[in-house]
Amino acid sequence: MQQILKSLDATIGCRNESLHCRVLEEKQQQLITGDNEQSTKSGTTQQQQEEREQENIIQTKRKRGGEWDHPERSYVGKINNNEDKVRKILFIHQSSMDELITMPMMTEPCRTFFKQVAMPIQKCLKNHFNNIMSAFLQKHTKNGKFLHSKFSKICSGNGSSCIQ
Repeated sequence: MQQILKSLDATIGCRNESLHCRVLEEKQQQLITGDNEQSTKSGTTQQQQEEREQENIIQTKRKRGGEWDHPERSYVGKINNNEDKVRKILFIHQSSMDELITMPMMTEPCRTFFKQVAMPIQKCLKNHFNNIMSAFLQKHTKNGKFLHSKFSKICSGNGSSCIQ
């Protein structure tokens, strides 16, 4: 095989040969000195070290989005009273506006919450119901429950009336 490689390009054959030799020499040296056995005795093999390096790479990957998330956002779904739920959503929306939080600063779940829930509810209440909570809840409550999670599919808050 070496003769075939040398006939194609002399530098390729030499490079392959020298790389192959170096790898074999390192393996022989490990066997002679017992490095391989010592590493297994100490509990770390080369494979384990490679796995740790992969874990470190995965851990250092940057998350999409920013770092800001409202601490009360995760509790909205647990609120049973419809008016309290809408008021909490409006409070979260307003607090982010007061703190001058922009979309790139938010975590991905928080940004989704704002785009699909907080902003459409705030716009709909303001544009379609003139901030009259009872009329808003009467329109958007089904079976006694206000479903906030996919509100943007029901109403975007734009225009003169709701999509429904």
